[in-house]
Amino acid sequence: MNIDLSRMQAAQAGLLANLWQYYQFDSSEREQLDVDSAGRFETPDEVFSKVLRSEDGSSAYLVQCDGAIAGFLILLSAEIEGKPITEFADLFVLPRYRRRGVATAVVEQVILRSAQPWLVAVFRDDLKAQAFWRGAFERLPFSSCREVVPPELPEFHEFVVNEGSA
Repeated sequence: MNIDLSRMQAAQAGLLANLWQYYQFDSSEREQLDVDSAGRFETPDEVFSKVLRSEDGSSAYLVQCDGAIAGFLILLSAEIEGKPITEFADLFVLPRYRRRGVATAVVEQVILRSAQPWLVAVFRDDLKAQAFWRGAFERLPFSSCREVVPPELPEFHEFVVNEGSA
């Protein structure tokens, strides 16, 4: 299985918006999200515009598995403890590709091959994401991992990883 990441461009705004609908659907029960009168979940157009233009170090990536669209990744510029850091913000893998190593491959390609520290923020009530990251922290060779307490956003568990690799 070949997992590829390609940076998304402004021309792919519609693709990102469509994938976002699946992402929101996936979390709609947990987050109590409703659709609008057109039957769509809210789309953060301002964030999409920023990441698709790669403003402030933010970016979006298309995740493909053997050439097929498998999901997306959004990276955002953030600040933690008064220092700038890149946040591994939103990773979404379509259900067909889950439990096949796709998310792990993305983490390996982005975080583990990087020489910078990363912020990983996980919703406290997202038990699937919590389980994924707990497992990743145990089995992958992060140079360091520490929980940021108290988090600036209480609905998240926040972790800074690979601080020693910079």
